[in-house]
Amino acid sequence: MSKKISLLLALVSCCTLAMAATGCDASGGVQGGVSGGNGLSNAGIVSDEISASENSAEEDIIAGNGKDGQAVIHKATIAELKAFNNEGVRIYDISDGFHPTEDPESVADQATQEFATLEVAYTYTAVESLTEVLKGDYADWHADFYVWTNADIKANTLGLAGRYEAWDEGNWVAFYNPVDIAANEEIGMLASMDGCPWTYADVVRKVQSFDCGAFDKKNACKGITLTVELRLTNPTTGERIPVSTVEYTF
Repeated sequence: MSKKISLLLALVSCCTLAMAATGCDASGGVQGGVSGGNGLSNAGIVSDEISASENSAEEDIIAGNGKDGQAVIHKATIAELKAFNNEGVRIYDISDGFHPTEDPESVADQATQEFATLEVAYTYTAVESLTEVLKGDYADWHADFYVWTNADIKANTLGLAGRYEAWDEGNWVAFYNPVDIAANEEIGMLASMDGCPWTYADVVRKVQSFDCGAFDKKNACKGITLTVELRLTNPTTGERIPVSTVEYTF
């Protein structure tokens, strides 16, 4: 299973870590869930016609109560989504795994000449400063998030993308799933890494704000719902706290 996970979603810091920059209140309670629902239509995304609706967006979500562990979750408007796609969301070939370091050149040979068209995108921004995080209760908790779909997915059909400013000047990295995914098969993104967990403090220190998105190949995932659940895990006790959940139906 570890090999399959590694091949499937091992985008490391580019496509996983900043999404975990959400937390909980000091009592350790579960915080606000987020639901993307049916999202944006393909027609609206690729149309050259600008309408007033393209600048409309759902209200931003604050995940976490009080001072500890807050993050803003913003769903991109159609206009913002167009801007992302116009920047160029380059697809990488991860068929042999994908383990980038802080140096983008380490995986430069896996970049293809193909570009994705995101169907939906979210921006996760940590509210706390590093000083506040280090004073809080969750600085050393492992930050991870888990993805699953409600139907079987064939290889090379489901696409994920991500970026943050400290990696390759904020350029997008996208990829397709290189192996089949069974319905409701939960995959831990950071669990795919070989003994390299990131803490909540690591995320705030290195990332702070993260853009992520999803797409599919030739509408292969039409009608399928992708779920992403953010979690924090106490590395000592194993206690798990679900922070928020995002759903998107292609």
